[in-house]
Amino acid sequence: MDPAQLAMVIAELADTPAAAETEDVVDQVVLVVANTAFSKNRVIWAIPRENSWKKFLEWPDHYFLKKLKMSREQLLVFAQVLPKRMDTNYRKCVPAVFRAAAGMRFLVKGGDMEAMADTFGLGEPTMRTIVLQFIDMVNRHLPFPSFDFNKIHQTAEYIERRFGFPGVAGAIDGTHLPVTVCHDEKIDHYNYKGRYSLIMLAVANENEEFVWASIGNPGRRSDGGVLRDSNLPEKMSRMENGYHLLGDSAFPLTPWLQRPYSKTRGADNIMRIDEKQKHYNDIHSSSRQMVERAFGVMKQRFRCMYRGAAFDDNKHYVDMYSAVVRLHNFLRPHRAQDTSDNRPGPAGPSGSSETQEQHLDVDSEDLLGAEMERDRIMELLWANRRGRV
Repeated sequence: MDPAQLAMVIAELADTPAAAETEDVVDQVVLVVANTAFSKNRVIWAIPRENSWKKFLEWPDHYFLKKLKMSREQLLVFAQVLPKRMDTNYRKCVPAVFRAAAGMRFLVKGGDMEAMADTFGLGEPTMRTIVLQFIDMVNRHLPFPSFDFNKIHQTAEYIERRFGFPGVAGAIDGTHLPVTVCHDEKIDHYNYKGRYSLIMLAVANENEEFVWASIGNPGRRSDGGVLRDSNLPEKMSRMENGYHLLGDSAFPLTPWLQRPYSKTRGADNIMRIDEKQKHYNDIHSSSRQMVERAFGVMKQRFRCMYRGAAFDDNKHYVDMYSAVVRLHNFLRPHRAQDTSDNRPGPAGPSGSSETQEQHLDVDSEDLLGAEMERDRIMELLWANRRGRV
């Protein structure tokens, strides 16, 4: 009710016999205003918003793939397994295919939930619910990486053919994923890069697919510490002899994990490494780049791995990053690019700055065997190098 209408009501009430006293007039005015304000039927049940995705199914194939990183047919399959929703008397439900597109777009774009909700013409709480439902659906229907020993022969043959390094079952590395933490958890999640993060430790194959992963350890930990507390050592102990993983200097030397040689201090107090060991380290570095490229491809496709999300629970972050790993493997072409391009991936440095030798709970005999195996491979690579010269 505007001021003019209110003045007319007061004037009418002032002329009535019942308005002898000022308090009576005020009481009647309040009653009239209240009845006028609340007697109207509600006509708006949702705030009208702009929606630039109304006709996204009509986009050209190349533009659709650019925005959602998957084909139209793949998105429709995901839409079929999302929870069903029904229209009500007050509003229509958000279609399943639209919810699938919104959830996938958030993983692809990452960042602010409110901005993404505005893009799809939705409220922020609705957008958050849709994203969490899409993440839950992906985690329930797509498999999480689990080491398949039947496929390590293909990886070993590819790496040996391309680089000459024998018996490689995969490459292992860690990366930091952004997280928002409460005050009590800041110390545990504060990493050496000066940010708050969770650690993802993963093994990748020659197709830049993840064959094993662990997500959720706080960013303060080292890659070697995360490996020690994971189930990977127990899994790899069952692998047949002659196969091993490749890891950088943050990892220990074990019978199933080969790491580079470290520099040793000579009598003149200068750190050195001999020519054979340096050649081994060079081949080792080139061979393990597949895990760095896998991290780079995944982070480039799913920008939420860089920008994070505004979740208030670490479990939501773990679920989101687990869904991204599953989607990465699902969308990754199943072929190895056998080219001469040896460029490192854009994933950045390892999640630890450790360079000294580390060891898991390995007895001295197994450790000696691992060192002898590394020396044997070093001599083999050196002999192959001299044979090519």
